[in-house]
Amino acid sequence: MNIQPPYLKPGDKVAITCPAKKLPHAMTDAILLLESWGLEVVLGETVTASYNQFAGDDALRAADLQRFIKDDSIKAIFAARGGYGTIRM
Repeated sequence: MNIQPPYLKPGDKVAITCPAKKLPHAMTDAILLLESWGLEVVLGETVTASYNQFAGDDALRAADLQRFIKDDSIKAIFAARGGYGTIRM
């Protein structure tokens, strides 16, 4: 069975989270691009968090992702960075 979500449209709210490694630099360009498409961008706590090499501890990363999954106003969730830390959640 193939499930395809609806296309994003201007005015939709999208989230950015980091379920694994922390970001080495700011995401300004990505945010500006999404906003230029008319999307409302919400940043997770993990975008600026740091715990060793991860974007926050396991509990914070899991809570950040879960918050966006539960929020019906969020139409898409972007993982800014992936990796080993994702399976630790």
